[in-house]
Amino acid sequence: KKKARKQTMNNTMYLDELMQEIDYLEEQLGYLQLEMQKARQDENTKEYARLARLYLSMQKSYLNMCAEHSTLDEAENAADPLLSFAEGAQVQSA
Repeated sequence: KKKARKQTMNNTMYLDELMQEIDYLEEQLGYLQLEMQKARQDENTKEYARLARLYLSMQKSYLNMCAEHSTLDEAENAADPLLSFAEGAQVQSA
């Protein structure tokens, strides 16, 4: 039980850190969108292409992190049937 609690705490800390990374990437993506818009208005195709490549790479990382966060969050919040059974058995025996 102690090990499960420690694992849950580690998962929670990891989820928090992952969420901070996601928030940071979201801010950076917004910044890149503005810079791409400026480059487009200035008709600077080289700068626009450079920013677009960076944006797409960063967006891919962002989406992967969001998917990972969602999967881990669902797994953490899902009830483990074996743990539920074991906890139920402990309550009944008490």
